[in-house]
Amino acid sequence: MQHFDKHITGKPYVYKIEEVKSNDTTLIEVNDKYYSKNRSLSIWMNWKFGIAMSFCLSPILIGIGKEDSMTTMLYFIILFTPLIIFTVIGFKSSKKQMVMDRLKGTITFPKINGEKKSITVPFHKGKGGIKSYMIGDVMHTDLFFKTLKGVKPKVVGNLSEHYLEEVWNFTVWYMDKNRPLPPGTAFDPYRQQDFERRKTLGFPKPLYKSTVPTPEATPEQQAERKKIGGW
Repeated sequence: MQHFDKHITGKPYVYKIEEVKSNDTTLIEVNDKYYSKNRSLSIWMNWKFGIAMSFCLSPILIGIGKEDSMTTMLYFIILFTPLIIFTVIGFKSSKKQMVMDRLKGTITFPKINGEKKSITVPFHKGKGGIKSYMIGDVMHTDLFFKTLKGVKPKVVGNLSEHYLEEVWNFTVWYMDKNRPLPPGTAFDPYRQQDFERRKTLGFPKPLYKSTVPTPEATPEQQAERKKIGGW
C-alpha cells in the first residue's frame, strides 16, 4: 500500500454545487462543517450484481424440468433469488455513511472490521493510503484512511475509488479547520461564515502542511488574515 501523509501536495479534487445536488452522486452533505458520503453500494449496483448472478446460474438451470410445473417454478425461484437478495441488501445498506467533521477533526466510518456500529476516529491519528486488489479478473485501486500504528480502534476505511491523489489533497485541506474551505462552488455559500469563524479565533496557523497556496476567497479577506493571523 502506498501511503500519504497529512500534507497538501497538489491540486485537490474540486466539488461543484451541481455535483452535490445531483441524484447520481453519492454525496449526501457538503458544507463548512460536514462532508458526508454514501459508502454503500447503490441499489442499482446491487441490482447489477443480482442480474449478473442470475445470468451465471441460468446455464446451470436451463435443462431443469421443462414439463414439470413444480420443477419449473423452482427453477424461477432459484434464478431470481440473487436479484431479490441483492435488492434487499441495497435498501438495507443505503444509509451507511462516511462523515468528515471539519470542526471536530474526526472521520466516521460505517460498520467496518466486523464492528456492530460506526467508528469515529481523529483525523490526525491516521494517514492516507492507496491499495490495489483483485475482484475476479479486474484490478481495483482505492483510496483508504488508515489509523497509525498503535492507535485503537484500528480502522482502514474507504475514502474514494476515483481521483485518488486529488481526493486525498481535498481531504487534508478540508479537515484543516484553520485553512479556508477548499476550492469549488459547492463551498461558496459557506465561505463567509467559515471566514468569520476563523477570524473570531484570530486566524490560527494551519494544522497540516501544504506546498500549494491556500488563499482566502477575496484579496481583502487574504489581507485581513495576514494582518491578524500573520500567514
